[in-house]
Amino acid sequence: MEKTMNALNTAAVNAVELRSVSHSFPSHDPSLPPVPVVNKVTLNVAKGEFIAIIGPSGCGKSTLLNMVAGIVKPDRGSVLVNGRPVDGIDPARGVGYMFANDSLFPWRTTWENVALGPELRRDPAKKEKAFEMLRLVGLSGAEYKYRSQLSHGMRQRASLARTLAQDPDILLLDEPFGALDAQTKVLVEEEFMRIRDARGSTVLFVTHDLTEAITLADKVVVMSARPTYIKSEVVVSIERPRSLVGTRFDKTAQELYLNLWEELRPEVTAQELEKAS
Repeated sequence: MEKTMNALNTAAVNAVELRSVSHSFPSHDPSLPPVPVVNKVTLNVAKGEFIAIIGPSGCGKSTLLNMVAGIVKPDRGSVLVNGRPVDGIDPARGVGYMFANDSLFPWRTTWENVALGPELRRDPAKKEKAFEMLRLVGLSGAEYKYRSQLSHGMRQRASLARTLAQDPDILLLDEPFGALDAQTKVLVEEEFMRIRDARGSTVLFVTHDLTEAITLADKVVVMSARPTYIKSEVVVSIERPRSLVGTRFDKTAQELYLNLWEELRPEVTAQELEKAS
């Protein structure tokens, strides 16, 4: 009985739990066995925690996010969101997903793109909601513009606004700022962190940028080459609120960068060798 109560208490604390999840994808050659991608990954994410996930390209980071979103069901293990098992996509679960590409519909105006989530929920205040989210991300005045009229930075802001308009408790972000130039990236990151800190959202953030991981996250999870497993979890012991520019020159941040790269280097090498074989 005591063990059962402890398990329930743990589930209540964590926003996301990956419990020894493994997954394989079919090989391009039907005569070959499935390709193992994720190998016995266990990860607990507390409510309000910001986790950055780094690892070699193609190692399975996005697959982990897809498991949390309910897009991919693991072959083995289980995924829990707010203590409830994930079984398919459920808009009521309170999970927002933002991808590397903005995915804005070119035939819809900016506000209509942002209002997509409230529209699907039949929210009568969808337009007001969209305008408020666009104001939050600094896009007031761009409500009636189409995708082709927006810069890359504005598109990513609009995509962020669309994700926030779903009122998610948990944000899944898959390299959301990777396509932006360096200056625009800092501006959008600052805007995102201002909103995230105000809301206290739980974040799972996939990135290849070690500096970005350190400046944004509470903890950095280092993934191995494929089939991926968690190689290490590194706490970012830099106080909040942080200056995203100033943190880059912080001594602790620089030491973290070197340590993370030493962890990651052999995994990147192993992944590249696998691609070449």
